[in-house]
Amino acid sequence: MAKLRVRRRKAKEIKITKPKQTPLSEVKFFDEDGKEYSPKEAIGINNIDLDNLHYEAMTQSDLLHKWGDRLAIAKYQLRTAIDETDLVEKKLMRAVRAKPEDFGAEGVTKDAVEAVVHTQQEYLKALENQRIAQYRVDKLTSIVTPLEHRKSLIGYEKDLWINKYWSSADFSKEVYDALEHKTRNRVNEELDEVLLNKSE
Repeated sequence: MAKLRVRRRKAKEIKITKPKQTPLSEVKFFDEDGKEYSPKEAIGINNIDLDNLHYEAMTQSDLLHKWGDRLAIAKYQLRTAIDETDLVEKKLMRAVRAKPEDFGAEGVTKDAVEAVVHTQQEYLKALENQRIAQYRVDKLTSIVTPLEHRKSLIGYEKDLWINKYWSSADFSKEVYDALEHKTRNRVNEELDEVLLNKSE
């Protein structure tokens, strides 16, 4: 019986490039006019001044509009970044399928092509831009969501103020003395009852 000899091809070594990650402290935010801003501007905007509820109510819509616009711009940029990543991936896949030897691909199967495409610098850069855009959306959402809750809280605080929840009781001396006398009598009666029950 003859032995079959199997030839094994030596696998080509694929050079994998570590994707560049931008530190979050270096991520920049821009409004629709192209002016740079910082999300740190939002620190403390959820505080409500109970002594100036009318002012808080008037400025609430401006705050929500300002940060809501910024969030909408960030969501648009995220959709654009996702589209850009898809476009780069498809363009690279087409190039790898056309000339796999230029990219060091072992074939044109889906897995082989994706393995090569996902290590290309152009694709990694587009993916990093997509991650940054997603971070901007997440950061701005964490500002806008509490602002929406703040609107409700201002309404509740206003209702409490109208119903004089924060006011103090303004009793005359006679009414205060009568309430204190009545309370003292009730406490004494309860004590007498407890002592009577203990002695039995």
